[in-house]
This record gives sequence, C-alpha cells and structure tokens, in this order.
Amino acid sequence: MEGRARQAGVTLIELLVVILIASIVSGALLLTWFSLNDSYSFTTRSSKAQDFARDAVARMGRELRDAEPKGGDLAVLYADSDEIRFTTTFNEQGNESRQVEPVLTRYYYQWDDARSVGELHRVRGESDRIVVDNLLNPLGPDGDGSADIFRYAYVSTNGDYVPAAQTPEPDMYGTISLIRIHLSVDLNPESAPQPMKVSTTVHLRNQNIY
Repeated sequence: MEGRARQAGVTLIELLVVILIASIVSGALLLTWFSLNDSYSFTTRSSKAQDFARDAVARMGRELRDAEPKGGDLAVLYADSDEIRFTTTFNEQGNESRQVEPVLTRYYYQWDDARSVGELHRVRGESDRIVVDNLLNPLGPDGDGSADIFRYAYVSTNGDYVPAAQTPEPDMYGTISLIRIHLSVDLNPESAPQPMKVSTTVHLRNQNIY
C-alpha cells in the first residue's frame, strides 16, 4: 500500500518540468504569431504606400503632359529640383476645347524635421495638400531644404540639348521638353527605413502652343 501511494502522486520536479515545457511551447507559438502579424502589417502598409506613391506620380505625369500656356505665358512658370509650377487643363471639364483656361498648379517638396521625412505637396487653387508622405529624398548640400525630385531636359542658350539637368535658368523654361520625376518612398516609416524608388519621365506636349 505504501508503494502504490508513492507512485500515484506527481513530484514537484515533474510539475516544474511540465510547466517549463508548456511555457517554452507557448512562447514559441506567441513569437511565431507576433512575427506573422508584424509581417502581415508591414506587407499591408508597404503595399498601400506603393500604390499611393505610384498613383500620385502617375497623376502628376498626366498633369504635366497636359501643361499648356495661359495667355502669353509659358506652360512651365518655375522649374527647380524640388519645385515646379505650371498651368494645365488636366481634369478640367471640356479640356479638349481651346476655350478652357489652364489652371496654375504647383508641386513642391517640404522636409519635416520632427519626423525626418519629406512631403510632396500639390497646390491647385486654394487647395494645398500632401500627395506623397514619408519621402527619403535627401536634402541638398546647401542646407536650404532643396532635394533632387525634378530634372529637366532643355535647349541651352547656345542651342545645345541638355539632358536631365536639375535647374534650368528662367530664360530656358520655354525650351523644356522633358521632365524626370524621382521619389524615394519609405515603406516602413515606423521602424528601419525601407526605401522604394518611384520614377517617371514626362514629355511636354503643349509647352509652346499658343
């Protein structure tokens, strides 16, 4: 009887071993679940960021392709590495008609010191909104907040074709024929940066149409 009673119980060491094994298994399962959850969240966020950036750049390209002069002005009114101003009939009702007046549109890059990321703004009429956030395009060496977003191909004063230069002189705006747009988007702004490049090339169709 004494031997049977001794065999029927569970020792403290056995209980601790069971608890330890259960804790290890539970911890491994939780770590796997957290990892899968983080991976899913990152994939979802990055996919949305990619789609958002591509849509914004595609829209910008369409607006620039439809850029045309207003009155006696040029279609491109200001061209810099981080800002462009132009007049366009894109998305205006009846824009196939010459009677529709082009609207002033501006895109500019702004650096957010608090978050250490850049923002691409679009201004049209009274509206000023961010069209692409969490940009990693580096600031220029002069520290004035400029960044390499836009590059321009144009004809210089001596008649030479200048491909993909950063900033043409104001008297060269009328000879701009091509604009390259380049953005570096952070797909993981909440953690270590994951840059993705979004680029497009725009040929101006109506630059010198009056």
